[in-house]
Amino acid sequence: SMEKAIDKSGNIVIISGDLKIRVNQERTDSFKRRIAASKGMHIIEHIVVPDIPDEVYKKTVECLKSHSNVDAIYLTSGMVIAVAKAINDTGFAGKVRLVGFDHSQEIFDNIKKGIIAAAIGQDPFGQGHDPIIWMYNHVVTGVPLPNEYMPCRLSVVNKDNVDNLIEV
Repeated sequence: SMEKAIDKSGNIVIISGDLKIRVNQERTDSFKRRIAASKGMHIIEHIVVPDIPDEVYKKTVECLKSHSNVDAIYLTSGMVIAVAKAINDTGFAGKVRLVGFDHSQEIFDNIKKGIIAAAIGQDPFGQGHDPIIWMYNHVVTGVPLPNEYMPCRLSVVNKDNVDNLIEV
């Protein structure tokens, strides 16, 4: 989603929630690995901030004011609206693209406005069900698992499909 949002080139800020929370750590580590393999995308700052909307907003505003060369923000926590508000309030709407998690009508509205580039869904049933069936099929057939990663489908909402989801 980030590659698509900034056409595989640009400066990125990571905003992570508490890294003692496993999901924030895994999202951060996975993202850093992916970006490290890219020639055109660069992480220019990594901010860790508690999942408190006012704190996330404040840290995002400070970051945007100190880094005029930011092209995108990757957010690991559920504070998407706080970051989107900071992007808008600092005049970076249309310049800085946000990739984060969760789906809501307010997030869809910000995708439509061009502030949020992509919102990755968190469907625990769908994300947990498919890998278990995949693993079961490998065990039953005796075919070894190809690697340590299990595929799962993620629903990603972006400018290409947001119109299908906006309530009128």
